Amino acid sequence: MTSDLLKNIEFIDILNHSQNSESKEGQLILKNSYDLNFNYYTQDLFSYGLHPWFVNDYQLNKDHSLQILRSCANNDSCLLIGETGLDKLKGDTSLQEWFFRHQIELSEELKKPLIIHSVRQFDKILSIRKETKATKAWIFHDFNGNGKMIEQLISAGCYLSLGKNFLKASSRIKKSINDIPLKNLFFETDEMRIDISKVYQSFTSQREIKLDLLTNQIKLNFLKLIND
Repeated sequence: MTSDLLKNIEFIDILNHSQNSESKEGQLILKNSYDLNFNYYTQDLFSYGLHPWFVNDYQLNKDHSLQILRSCANNDSCLLIGETGLDKLKGDTSLQEWFFRHQIELSEELKKPLIIHSVRQFDKILSIRKETKATKAWIFHDFNGNGKMIEQLISAGCYLSLGKNFLKASSRIKKSINDIPLKNLFFETDEMRIDISKVYQSFTSQREIKLDLLTNQIKLNFLKLIND
């Protein structure tokens, strides 16, 4: 991907689950799906993964699920693989890990970054990254950690994406907003029905930086993410 493709883009939504939303002028919205019936032929740019919440469904026919995953991920319009990861509050974490490790392997094989879903499994996920010697970038979506966790992510060569949790008044990440390097940052709407520009604007207000500085940096981050 070249910078020319982002020439008229101001805002990038790195993860969008609202399948009915349409890209607006000046925005790049990366639709995400975990549905085994996902029709990627109708999409522009998208991400696809086997979500940890639904591993029991994928388990019913593992081979078919992995075949769908590979077919979607192989498509040129699929820029990222995921969501994948571990969620201690929902489901069988051993089965989640099985699918997670397969998606790490696919990420490395196809040289496409991973979108990480992490709920109370932060240390475990980073230990798996170290163990597997993964080289492609990982994006921790809807990140809501503290300064120490941010430092660990950066040291591991990862990015973080701010969205729903960041917009909550009581979010933990707001206390560490100044610890986030802009070069490791993305924004998302996830399932929220709001314009991605609102998340950017909330960040600029709290971090006290200019919007154009932020939008330019996120575009640089995106190009590095996709091209590295």
